[in-house]
Amino acid sequence: MNKISVIIPVYNVEIYLEKCLQSVINQTLSDIEIICINDGSTDNSSDILKKYEAIDKRIILINQENQGVATARNIGLQKATTPYIMFVDSDDWLELNAAEVMYKAITENNCDLVQAKTNLHYDILHNLKKGDEKFFKSLPTGNYNINQHDFINISHTPWGKLWKKEIIDKYNITFPVGLHYEDVAFMCKYLAVSKNILGIENKLYNYLRRPLSIMTKTYYKSSTMSLDHIKVCVDFYNYLSTWHLFNKYEITFWVIFEEFFWRAIKGLHTKNKHLAFDLAHAFIVDKNIEQLGDRLDSAVYRTLINLKNKNYAKIYTIKPSLLAKIFFYQKYNRLSKKIKLFGITVYKQKFNQSGSKKKP
Repeated sequence: MNKISVIIPVYNVEIYLEKCLQSVINQTLSDIEIICINDGSTDNSSDILKKYEAIDKRIILINQENQGVATARNIGLQKATTPYIMFVDSDDWLELNAAEVMYKAITENNCDLVQAKTNLHYDILHNLKKGDEKFFKSLPTGNYNINQHDFINISHTPWGKLWKKEIIDKYNITFPVGLHYEDVAFMCKYLAVSKNILGIENKLYNYLRRPLSIMTKTYYKSSTMSLDHIKVCVDFYNYLSTWHLFNKYEITFWVIFEEFFWRAIKGLHTKNKHLAFDLAHAFIVDKNIEQLGDRLDSAVYRTLINLKNKNYAKIYTIKPSLLAKIFFYQKYNRLSKKIKLFGITVYKQKFNQSGSKKKP
């Protein structure tokens, strides 16, 4: 009987795909099924998948029109027939003992999730290496109960982990379709209905940072994709409400929401930052935040209250550039504001919320 379903979404990765597939079919734990979802690839990825399907009977190939990685992973979960799930991105690869080590870890330690360490590889984006290494070194190890900090501080990537299929099925945990950072929502949902995590020291997953990956695009501010940080929080809120878990995780949720609100702000171009304020306000305006004042961290509480009351200028605490300050105060600040550059006042005008000058 197969023990692990390895789910691999595939889209236009002909350069990397064979290395990925070789690392999976040659696992020392052979009792696995390999579910490859060809998400409308237009390069040679489809032919490579067909070749490997003929080579290895454990490969289940699903072809679909391009619908995105969230839909591909959700389809993989629907097709999976084993007790445990492993996700692999098609431009990454596994150490050959990854499945065996993680399966042994989850079955012998009575835990709901196993998280391994990661080897980092780069095409050309070496400037991101220092930050990546710092993040992945900070991942906790050992068997520990899930707490509030885990919802933010551990890696939200679906890869590099071994998941329990029974938890995913029981609580209908899926990746939200049409959003970036869909892995954040999936991870938070899973943590909310799980008890403990086992972090292991073994570096079993090989992650390739390349120019066209979604994670890399997060570092650029030419689009509004960073707004999805807020949208995945809304998806998580709806999930908690559906399963009557919001009261249990109310404080945790608002800590997550405040953190991801600022991540949205950080990832947006100056001209688009107001979109994050407006989106967060629209979600929070009808929520009963006032009663949480003595339970939330004071900085988190102030941010949420000012978002609800649309006092945007009071919570804009990130140190912005001069132009960011000019734009922000022009659009939102209700008070007169002086901004100086080398001692010269470059802006001193009172505006209303719409951005128009106030009449005397």
